[in-house]
Amino acid sequence: MNGSSTPSRGGANGDLKPPKGPERPLVPYMRFSRKMWPTVRADNPEAQLWEMSKVIGQLWRECPEKEKSVFQAEYEAEKVEYDKAMKSFQQSPAYQSYMQQNKARQQQQQQAQQAQQQADRAAAQQQHHMQQAPPMPMPGMTPGHMKPIEKLHAHQMSRSRNMDMSGVVIHAVDEDDQSSEMNIRRAHYARYQRNQNMMAELFGPQSAQDMRTIVAQARVDMLRKQGQSLSGHQDKLNDELRQMDETFAAKMRDIEEKRKAFQQQLEKVEAEKPVLDDAKKQELIAKWEVKLVEEYEAYKKKEEEMAAAAARKEEEAKNSLLASMLKSEEDDKKENEENRATPEVVKAAEVLNGKDEEMDTTTVETPAPQNVEVN
Repeated sequence: MNGSSTPSRGGANGDLKPPKGPERPLVPYMRFSRKMWPTVRADNPEAQLWEMSKVIGQLWRECPEKEKSVFQAEYEAEKVEYDKAMKSFQQSPAYQSYMQQNKARQQQQQQAQQAQQQADRAAAQQQHHMQQAPPMPMPGMTPGHMKPIEKLHAHQMSRSRNMDMSGVVIHAVDEDDQSSEMNIRRAHYARYQRNQNMMAELFGPQSAQDMRTIVAQARVDMLRKQGQSLSGHQDKLNDELRQMDETFAAKMRDIEEKRKAFQQQLEKVEAEKPVLDDAKKQELIAKWEVKLVEEYEAYKKKEEEMAAAAARKEEEAKNSLLASMLKSEEDDKKENEENRATPEVVKAAEVLNGKDEEMDTTTVETPAPQNVEVN
């Protein structure tokens, strides 16, 4: 077997250490606290831990429900996985072995505690018998000497039964009265009995207090403050649990209402669902055949109308082009007619042309200059 399947023992007393189980998922508030802790620490670097917890608690109370639902959904998802893992862990051999060993150890502790109690009762009874036993005569004492000692012992027993056990009994001894040997021995025996009673009461379990149980006042104050803080934190957690329960109940009611509405709608659809038989099927086929024929006829008619419209547009375009060409020819003819010259204008132009030719023929050529040599 490996080490993980055997419970380990920890501490000086050999206490059983349970095997490590699955980690419990964090509640929504702790998830929010872990997320906001760095921000709050950066904003309040000098704040104490309880002050930071107070700030985070205020932020959690002011957090919108939509953001809280995200942490709640994460917690619920991890809680389901944790429950499954916890069931598997409790059925594991390591956990079963730990439970068996722990049960055996508890039984041993109970037996040891019972044995210790029996021993304590026996010791107390023995001490009681020793205290109740009559005093033994010392060497050299006669029965006459023992009578006053026995009387003193009886008086001490009656006083010890009537007084508080926590007190210390100190018997007064007249040390000045030493007129006889009996008084001296009586005084010695009284001192002896007194010292024995004082030691029994001072060092007994009823008077001697265990030093480990003494707690300083500062420690008590600190523990009181911690208890008050934990009580306040527990109240906050209870309020959060109550709010979570109310939110969960509201969501469950909403889900239940929606489920009922959906069920009613589904039943209505099921009730209104048409029943299709052969006659109905043939009727629907004939109906849709007629409808398809009508749609096809409408489609053909639309195609013909579109073709006729396209032909009309083409004819109109041709007519428009022909009209523009005819208009252009007419404009050219009109322009030519406007530019055509009259006979008088032609004759005047010819006369002007003749005069120009005569002037050209009568033009006298100028002789070129000759070179003259100069001496």
